Amino acid sequence: MPKKKPEIIIINNYPRTYTCDSLTTMIDTGKATFDNEIQRALVWNVRQKSLLIHSLIVGYPIPPLYAINQGNGNLDFIDGKQRATSIFQFKNDEFKLTNIPVIKYSNDTEVDLNGYKYSSLPQDIQNLINQYNISITIFDGDISQDDIKDIFLRFNNGTQLKRSDRSYALAISKSEIAKICDHEIFIKALTKNARDKLTQRSVVIQSLLLLQGGEHALMSKDIDNFLTNHEVTSDESSMVLAIYDRLLSIINTIETNDKTLAWKKIVRRILSRNNMPIVVYFMSNNHDDDKIARFLPYFYGGKRNASINDDYNTASIAGSGQVAHVETRKRVIY
Repeated sequence: MPKKKPEIIIINNYPRTYTCDSLTTMIDTGKATFDNEIQRALVWNVRQKSLLIHSLIVGYPIPPLYAINQGNGNLDFIDGKQRATSIFQFKNDEFKLTNIPVIKYSNDTEVDLNGYKYSSLPQDIQNLINQYNISITIFDGDISQDDIKDIFLRFNNGTQLKRSDRSYALAISKSEIAKICDHEIFIKALTKNARDKLTQRSVVIQSLLLLQGGEHALMSKDIDNFLTNHEVTSDESSMVLAIYDRLLSIINTIETNDKTLAWKKIVRRILSRNNMPIVVYFMSNNHDDDKIARFLPYFYGGKRNASINDDYNTASIAGSGQVAHVETRKRVIY
């Protein structure tokens, strides 16, 4: 009996069309999410968002979005976060239209919508936005994460995808890193805008790297190598989370006793993107939190610079990720 010829494994997908109104309703109700670990941060500026809204108004085509069918009408998007979120934000009056061309009518009249939020637009313009049809390609829910990763990289091949996003897409331990990024210390450490841009991810990755022992640089190539070759263990994750717990407790305790502007400035330094991984390294080797609570405000209490130590300050500016500068900062604070 002849052997059956093996079949090619096909990634099943199908196109669907949604109006902007239905898409934003899905986002608002949680039926459209952007939680897949492959997703990038929110990086579009107001000008880019505004041009997208202008495209909806005048009928310019926009690229399709891509999502995974999660069942029960729920979609988890793997591409299109910038576009979908921009539409949602505009409909919620989170930004004004900026630097877009005038809108031309068939009777040769024109209207300038720059400075308008959604709620202040004429009804006919609102209708054009709400009724715009967006194509969404939907993948079956059994698609593997490896296939999702490959599709994402192909979508962004040749575009201005940041190196850090491309590296993170190939990271071994995205789920562990994402779990650490959810720590509440980042609500205090970073603005909402910085969190939307996933600045906390950089802090977490650098913290994990410095806890590996030995000498490490924090340059892009070193981060890339760590992400693609190192599997973050649950013990490593727990260690970083425990240090973040301790640091947050220290900050909260001191803030309760000192509400001055000088202290707030020191807190910003301690929790800055550049200093926080060094602080995490320091606390991993020092467990007397009472002493740490006295030392950190003293060390980061310089009048003009990051700290009271000239060597640390010099190593914290240009090229701070170079191994010599990282080691200088570790040595000085330790």
